[in-house]
Amino acid sequence: MRGFHLRAAAESLLLLAKEANRFFDEAAPWASRKTDLGRCGSSLFVCCQYVRAFAGLWAMILPFSMQTLWESLGIEGRLAEVGWPTGENWLEEGHVVTKPPILFVKLDDELIEAEKERLAKLDPAG
Repeated sequence: MRGFHLRAAAESLLLLAKEANRFFDEAAPWASRKTDLGRCGSSLFVCCQYVRAFAGLWAMILPFSMQTLWESLGIEGRLAEVGWPTGENWLEEGHVVTKPPILFVKLDDELIEAEKERLAKLDPAG
């Protein structure tokens, strides 16, 4: 292996996530829920497949957060063992998922500045 390209991998995954978000926005399941329950269910099913795929793909960068997401998807086993999405391990129709916990909290600017100051004090060259 010649090396890891973590930034490039993350950027590619973010592009995929943007496409999934675009699909979600265009499908608008919150609107079709009132007018076309079948369409709403289909679009949510696709969104759950995206989430399942992203849990497997992001696991190489965020293993613990993606394990938490994996568990909220109600999938048995460890993500690290079966995480790569393939045609054999997609969620089945009718699969029940739970409300996921908040995986990441937004950091406010004050907290970021305080951490920068703390780290600067640890840097002997700083």
